[in-house]
Amino acid sequence: MKNFGIIVHGGAGKHINKNQAKEGVKVACERGYEILKSGGNAVDAVCAAIVEMENNPYFNAGFGAALTATGGVELDASIMDGKTLRFGAVAAISNFKNPILIARKVMERTDHVLLVGKGAEEFALLEGFKKVNLVSEERLKLYFKILDGEKEEFKKEMSKTLKWIREKYGIFAGSTVGACAVDESGNIVSGTSTGGIFFKLDGRVGDTPCPGCGTYANYACAASATGLGEAIMRVTLTKFVCDKVIEGISPYEACRKGIENLEKLTGGKAGVIAISTNLEFGYYMNTDSMPVAFIRNGYKKVKIEGI
Repeated sequence: MKNFGIIVHGGAGKHINKNQAKEGVKVACERGYEILKSGGNAVDAVCAAIVEMENNPYFNAGFGAALTATGGVELDASIMDGKTLRFGAVAAISNFKNPILIARKVMERTDHVLLVGKGAEEFALLEGFKKVNLVSEERLKLYFKILDGEKEEFKKEMSKTLKWIREKYGIFAGSTVGACAVDESGNIVSGTSTGGIFFKLDGRVGDTPCPGCGTYANYACAASATGLGEAIMRVTLTKFVCDKVIEGISPYEACRKGIENLEKLTGGKAGVIAISTNLEFGYYMNTDSMPVAFIRNGYKKVKIEGI
């Protein structure tokens, strides 16, 4: 019997509505698994799972993504094929509903790895994607709540203000979404999508679209990260995890070591998921929660943990 499976996450951080988070990752995992079960490939499965979460306003990706300091939406997304090491990503792209699908086009239709800002948007339009309004009512209310209630804090240094906002309101990089899958042919793929940190400076790019940081896959393992992007980038978290699996440790232990290393070196908060080609799952976080859902052939139903 050929084996296949998928694992997804809905962001490491403080989840306000845990039931919504659980249901969101469950449905996304089921969407991806349906493709694998019918003989589909891992790229399609990862994209389907992430699209489901990008379309869910609860998560910080696609519609309902976090707003920047000026009230806009700037999205990052990436996807990587572990067998070929092909990687496609977009960063600081505004008002496109499913950036993971644009990242896939970068991987499959260009020789580039990453397109950003205006250039990424022009590429998306050429590929037939359309601009839409991604600002949700809930995110907008939160944005103005902070602006109206905390005006004095904005007189302080911007970097300190952003940190203070995240600590007070629990608004972190949480609810970034990701998925990793192995199909019956043994192909292994990772993908991640995010709106970034709430109240980030315009033009800020985090770990999600950077190879080895928020997203990575090699012949043995695929991993997707979530959390404080600046910390994740400094330790190239997902490559660290995948390399540890090559060294012979389990995906769970690799994820645990990765997060412990990140916290030791940067003091940052994050989470990471992983899957190996022999269908072992792993995840670990040093945050309040990180909803994770996973399933492989032989399981009776999707398993939900981390929250």
